[in-house]
Amino acid sequence: MKTNARVAIIGGGAIGVSLAYHLAKYGWKDVVLIEKHELTSGSTWMAAGNVSFYHPSYYCTQVNMKSIEIFKQLEEETGQSPGWHTTGSIRTADNPDRLDELGYYYSMNRCLGLDVNFVSPEEIGKLHPLIDTTGLVAGLYWPDDGDVDPASMTQAMAKGARTYGAELNLHTQVTGIAQKPSGDWLVKTDQGDVTCEFVVNAAGLWAPE
Repeated sequence: MKTNARVAIIGGGAIGVSLAYHLAKYGWKDVVLIEKHELTSGSTWMAAGNVSFYHPSYYCTQVNMKSIEIFKQLEEETGQSPGWHTTGSIRTADNPDRLDELGYYYSMNRCLGLDVNFVSPEEIGKLHPLIDTTGLVAGLYWPDDGDVDPASMTQAMAKGARTYGAELNLHTQVTGIAQKPSGDWLVKTDQGDVTCEFVVNAAGLWAPE
C-alpha cells in the first residue's frame, strides 16, 4: 500500500469506488481507497439498484441523467458489465393535485430533452398488467428508466479506477485518522499508514465509527 497519496478514500462501496474511478479518470493519479473487507460488502450489496431520470430538482435530474449515461457506457469502457437493464417506469396520479405535480415533472424533463409522456389508465394497464388502475386518472411514463446491479456496477468502476491508476486496498482496516501540524492527514490502518492531502469518509453504515 502507498504511504503517500493526494486522497485516501475510506470505504469500498458504490460511493467510494465511484469517487476513486472519477478522480483517477479525470487526472488524480495518487488515489488510494481502503476497504476493510471486500468491495460492496457493506450496504451496496443489498441495494435495489433502481435508477430513474426522475427527481423533483432540475439539477438533480441532470445528475441522474449523467449517472445513467455512465452506467450505459461502463461495459464498453472497462470490459465489465454493470448489470444495466432498461425497463421503463410509471408514476401515477389519482387526483388533480397529483396530476398537476406530474405536469411539472413532464415540463422539466421535456426541457432537459428526456423521453417522457403522459399515459392513460388503459395504457398503464398494458405497460404494467400487475397494476390495479382503479381510481387512476393518468400516469407519467419514462421508457428509458431502468435498474443496475449495484455490485456489478461497483466492480466495473473498480476495474476502471485501477486502469486509470487508483490503488484499491482490500482487507485493510482503518484504525484512526489524525491531522498533522502541516495540515496533511495521517490515515492509520492495520497494513500501514497513509499520509494524504484529503480524506473522504465513504464508509456508509460505518461512517460514524
